[in-house]
Amino acid sequence: MSKNNQRARKNRTETENYYISQEVNVQLQAGYSIDQARAIAFRKFREGELYIPNPNQPDTPKELKKERQKQQENAL
Repeated sequence: MSKNNQRARKNRTETENYYISQEVNVQLQAGYSIDQARAIAFRKFREGELYIPNPNQPDTPKELKKERQKQQENAL
């Protein structure tokens, strides 16, 4: 995979494509056919039901606090 911010097919990021493909696999394991699994995964993506983490979001509360402080200092 190349950089996260590069756009992939249909104007989706590679990260978004990765999580869509993971959802397809989940649906296949649930017993759906490949076409149904793809349709379910893309519907979830389109309607915002598919969790795709933000790579720029701080992971820990400590990092989040630092990020908020930085934003407040820049806002003044």
